[in-house]
Amino acid sequence: MSRPDAEQWERWCAMLEQGCSRAAREGRQVLVSLALPCEPFDALTQVATAEAHGLPYALLESREPDRVLLGVGRGSELLCEHGASLSGLSLRWRQWQVGALQEGVSGPLLMGGARFDAAAPRHSHWGEFPSAVMTLYPLQWLQAPDGCCLLLQAWVAADCDVEALLNRQQTLFDLLGRPASTVEAFAEPVGTDQPSVPAAQWQAAVGEAVQCIRRGELHKVVLARHVLRRHSAPIAVAPLLRRLRKRNPSAHLFAIRRGQSCFLGATPERLAHLQGGVVSTHALAGTTARGADEASDGRLGQALMASAKEREEHDLVVRSIRQGLERLGASVQAADAPELRRLPTLQHLSTPIEAELGLQTGVLDVIEQLHPTPAVAGAGLGQALAFIRQHEGLDRGWYAGPVGWMNGQAEGDFVVALRSVLVQGADAYLYAGCGVVADSLPEHEYQETCLKLSGMFNALQVGHEVAPV
Repeated sequence: MSRPDAEQWERWCAMLEQGCSRAAREGRQVLVSLALPCEPFDALTQVATAEAHGLPYALLESREPDRVLLGVGRGSELLCEHGASLSGLSLRWRQWQVGALQEGVSGPLLMGGARFDAAAPRHSHWGEFPSAVMTLYPLQWLQAPDGCCLLLQAWVAADCDVEALLNRQQTLFDLLGRPASTVEAFAEPVGTDQPSVPAAQWQAAVGEAVQCIRRGELHKVVLARHVLRRHSAPIAVAPLLRRLRKRNPSAHLFAIRRGQSCFLGATPERLAHLQGGVVSTHALAGTTARGADEASDGRLGQALMASAKEREEHDLVVRSIRQGLERLGASVQAADAPELRRLPTLQHLSTPIEAELGLQTGVLDVIEQLHPTPAVAGAGLGQALAFIRQHEGLDRGWYAGPVGWMNGQAEGDFVVALRSVLVQGADAYLYAGCGVVADSLPEHEYQETCLKLSGMFNALQVGHEVAPV
């Protein structure tokens, strides 16, 4: 991966020193960024190298628009815990930019994400992922169809040791320039898979949800589960991401490494893309399997389109997204009817939605209005979350939460972290969920989660397909 030349480093050093001087005069820290054109890069090669050297990073490969973002290194963070709002992070980000020093083809940007439910009980395996965090990575790459750039970024105080900061960034470049192993093999599973709750208990929770819905206490609730699978050696993250990219090239690929944990996935669902005051999103709810051949695949898709249960579940999501955007004063346009979104093992109902917002509304303000949608939580949000906390029996952590990026204009792109796995060394926590409505059948919902889990299980498997438990 290309690195700055001597003249560019000299310019960056001068900007940092200027930032320190400004911080001393104004009595506060100063945001400094320099964007430099760079050559196209393979982000997963850099992920492999970052993994080999134990470096924190965040990756997002998004589709429509196609864009790759990769941030590497320990950076300054906007952090919130225990109920603090995402829009509060957006406000603090705007404050960071007052008096900022920036040059080049792009301004500074942050990458990060948030828990599905900041108020839910927490388990130790999610300990390295806070309620919400947006990180200013010291090295940040952006690749889009119209070009690539490298961002050098820092949040400096008056007493910042500029030489030490430069040395740390140089060291990052040195480490990223050392190729990592290209071994693609995965370690074999060991022991018995451990579900978050036994199958019978999970199906009983679905049955209880159905009864609550029929009594009018709930309208819809989404229940998830995880399966912990242990392996004989640490899981290779970069090869896993390559497999996920190859299996579903239309998915949004993401990975966030914090400490000993990496949360990654290939999700079909975008939460919100904001650019130039226009929000693009889609409702994705209603699921069936792919067929063994074209004819059966078509029949399954048409049955999904014709299913009153699945259409009701889907329409709830469309209405919720529309209402959330309208609360922000947006003019919303949504397709009259859903279309089929076909993935390697599943097909979904999908409705594109677009809205026009004022330029003063940031992407995190949009996320706060939309998350969690009925597709991942339920309808009647308060009651649905209460039911999930009481009956689901797991900590979702960042599963089904928002993951993405935000730039200096508070524009950005966030996806919903589905079809995902939390990797901790040789351990893999795989997550899946499904929507429960009045006529849901517990055994059918359980099989839907099995189908959703199968994609990640198969991506982790060596040489053959397996069915999850």
